[in-house]
Amino acid sequence: MRINLAVVLMFSSVMCMTYAKDLTTVINEVIADTDVNGDGIVSETEFNQELLSRWDTDVPSDNSVSKTDFVTQWTTRYGDNQADASAFFDKLDQFFLPVGELNDLDLFFHLATLDPDGDHQISTTDFANFIRQNHPCGSVGHLHC
Repeated sequence: MRINLAVVLMFSSVMCMTYAKDLTTVINEVIADTDVNGDGIVSETEFNQELLSRWDTDVPSDNSVSKTDFVTQWTTRYGDNQADASAFFDKLDQFFLPVGELNDLDLFFHLATLDPDGDHQISTTDFANFIRQNHPCGSVGHLHC
């Protein structure tokens, strides 16, 4: 029996795509996990919990998470595409050293841009837009989104 390599590659790429959820589904699940009390507001604590503390599995905690740990856990929890989760991490981790480690300073910068009035609260709509702006599937023309 002879197998056409092009057919195998096409099938495998389709299979990979079926495991990844669309961005809207991922965002809805992230918000459901983040807005713990369901008030439509993401507090600073909830923001840091979702993007850092949840993924920081070091004991004792060092308030940072490696790219590998974040991507592995994020894709497992939300069914996101691994390459997209990796690119999302890179956008979150673009401001402070060390590279490849998301830390509270990275999140502090993002929180400051999301919360210009400094009341430590972000609407879930603004949080969803933040994810869209930083996730590769939020941009027009991404290959598989």
